[in-house]
Amino acid sequence: MFTSKEDFEKICDDLDNLMNKLEKEAESGRKSVNNELGMLSSGFEMYQSDIFISNNCIQANTNNETYTYITFNSFNHLMTYSPEFSEECQKWIEQMRSKSILLSEVSEKLRFQFFLSQRNKIAHLRNLFYTL
Repeated sequence: MFTSKEDFEKICDDLDNLMNKLEKEAESGRKSVNNELGMLSSGFEMYQSDIFISNNCIQANTNNETYTYITFNSFNHLMTYSPEFSEECQKWIEQMRSKSILLSEVSEKLRFQFFLSQRNKIAHLRNLFYTL
């Protein structure tokens, strides 16, 4: 589906770069972003779960408000700060977290294995492209 080998390579390179960035952030337990204001940083917890999650619910807490984002149709999302809805989502997130493995800051061996597995998937994708 790619129009050029270069486009495919750029995407795979971006995935490799993302894995490198995520691994460093998981190791340090800090998420960092550069923007026009400089470097922004906050705490970061990364978990591994063997449970297939069919949604992508994100919660952000700031100034005593909880914002819940739910994705739909791939690139769209809904956002609410309804306390009742956010509380229900928080319970679900905590239940998932309790059944998952913390990869950030601790679990060095498991973190290494997780990122090795992701890099192997990218390498397999590269090899698959060249064998077609």
